[in-house]
Amino acid sequence: MNHERHGVLPGQAEAHRALVHYWIKVLGAALAGGDDTALEAIAREVAGPRLQVKITTPLIPAEALALRQTLELLERHRVQEIGLNLVASCLLVRWLGEASGWTHTEILGRLHAELTGPTVPPSTRRS
Repeated sequence: MNHERHGVLPGQAEAHRALVHYWIKVLGAALAGGDDTALEAIAREVAGPRLQVKITTPLIPAEALALRQTLELLERHRVQEIGLNLVASCLLVRWLGEASGWTHTEILGRLHAELTGPTVPPSTRRS
């Protein structure tokens, strides 16, 4: 499939599928139970490596400090956002399981299939 016509650059589809695979694995682990510390560690891992910026223009110490603090704030926000998404996703999977009678494994399998199907990233629109 020509992903470029769908606005997906070469390599992006594979990266998307790898992220989905990892996210489903994390959801499965979270649904299996875990304490808040474990879930925070998972959220940090999903967030990926720390963002690092290399600036060739010399900064005065106050500017360098402000930049470092801003990047740290963005990282904390991203980890919190991922943690919230993880908790919300787990709740939705649990509720869907209760309403449908499907197991968490069945729901996550279907979710994985939908998110890694032929159209990557998938459309939220239904035909």
